[in-house]
Amino acid sequence: GFDIPAERRVDLPFSSYEGLLPMARSLLSGANRSIGIVAPWQGPAHAIVHAARELGLMQGKDFDVVGWSTTEDYPDLPPSRLAPEEVPPMIVWSMARMAEVALARLIERRASPSLPTTVTKIPVTLRLPGTKEA
Repeated sequence: GFDIPAERRVDLPFSSYEGLLPMARSLLSGANRSIGIVAPWQGPAHAIVHAARELGLMQGKDFDVVGWSTTEDYPDLPPSRLAPEEVPPMIVWSMARMAEVALARLIERRASPSLPTTVTKIPVTLRLPGTKEA
């Protein structure tokens, strides 16, 4: 039920890391700058942290950001982008677990095509910088 007002949302096109930096700088600049950012996927989350560093802003003090990543790719830091301690908190989920569940459901559905529709939830966790997988 939580929604972010349209004027506070930014739809980022798929872009290179360098292509994301201008938008990240814009989000973190000016008197009405964003102080809480949900940044799906690692590229946008890393671009936000990189732009903040350029602007002299400190993560956790001047702004907060939460990224989104697969467990298999976390933290997947390309050289020279972010230091390990700069990796923002990330919501992570497992591609392998999702694939296992999807295959099990397909097998089940083929065996019993008239089963009712179900909703399957794949667990996610919040990974904080410097923590190991639980």
